[in-house]
Amino acid sequence: MNQFQSTCILRCRALLAATPGLEYRDFEELEGKNEPYLGLRVSDHTSRRIEIYVYLDEAGYMINGEEWTVYERPDYPSDEALIAALVGGLQGLLSQ
Repeated sequence: MNQFQSTCILRCRALLAATPGLEYRDFEELEGKNEPYLGLRVSDHTSRRIEIYVYLDEAGYMINGEEWTVYERPDYPSDEALIAALVGGLQGLLSQ
């Protein structure tokens, strides 16, 4: 696990822990077609299924297996900005 992944996972864990009514297990290492990544599934009070994915240099989430939102390194000036955008997006989603 690299520094980007470690920081991203810590920030996601903090958000999830601070959000009541969620059901989830911790991140697990998964093997993709091109690279390994870390994933986590979350269920909330609306019965949505949110999957969070953290790759070596990008992250994103999928809602109910259909709606994919990705945060890629070229779109942000730093890893911190990318992680802040991801966590902000998740926070907005979880507050709905």
